[in-house]
Amino acid sequence: MNRITAVRSPIRWEDVGFPNRPLFGDITIVTGTPGWSWSQQSPDLPIAVLDDVPAGEVVPGWGVDHVVVTTANLELTVARLTEVGADLRRRTEVKCTPTAFLVCGTLVEVIEASPMDVHLYGVALETDEDLDEVANRWREAGWNAGKPHDAMQSGRRIFSVPDSNLAVMSCRQ
Repeated sequence: MNRITAVRSPIRWEDVGFPNRPLFGDITIVTGTPGWSWSQQSPDLPIAVLDDVPAGEVVPGWGVDHVVVTTANLELTVARLTEVGADLRRRTEVKCTPTAFLVCGTLVEVIEASPMDVHLYGVALETDEDLDEVANRWREAGWNAGKPHDAMQSGRRIFSVPDSNLAVMSCRQ
């Protein structure tokens, strides 16, 4: 199965207690402008493709819940993702916004956000750690971490770090 293997994000991971190149589940995250790497073929989308990303350092108790892509053209973006093997699981509206969910190893949430071009918007991590403690750790490191609150998924909590386009969620139960 073709899957996302790496994501580039503007976060300096060591500032919040992680290795420089953390491996969250099966996705390595590196620091820099947004981009991604795929195990086989990258979709024909205007998102930077990362070449030769070294293996990351495993972070126990952490994973990638989903990757968020924004686009002005939901249909085209979904088509490009399915062309490289992503499995479309659901189309819906989230807060009145057309949204699609695809699986390619991890979940990809595609949000129609006119007039934006296709953009790798962010990453939602999941952890089995206490979210209040995690959010405090981010704040102590100087990040604008929100207060954990109930997520849309029943039984889960989430907080966002708006300056980094990152969210952290409790693990699925």
